Amino acid sequence: DGKEYLLELPLRADVALLFGQTVDKAGNIVYYGATRNFNTIMATAADVVIVEAGNLVEVGEIDPNNVVTPGLFIDYIAVGGDR
Repeated sequence: DGKEYLLELPLRADVALLFGQTVDKAGNIVYYGATRNFNTIMATAADVVIVEAGNLVEVGEIDPNNVVTPGLFIDYIAVGGDR
């Protein structure tokens, strides 16, 4: 129709490194504070997603209402915790 449009390509990444306060063994993540701002966006934009778990728990120990990033997007879990 003779109109010009600006196309902005979506955010994309090869690898995303995330930190979750509590992560279950299925990869469901609960964040604390400002870490919830961009972690979910990067998890959906990256080809490979690695999350460092501050506290790794069994599946079912996280209330589903508190899950911010579902385990569907997570490829690898690294256990971190207190150092």
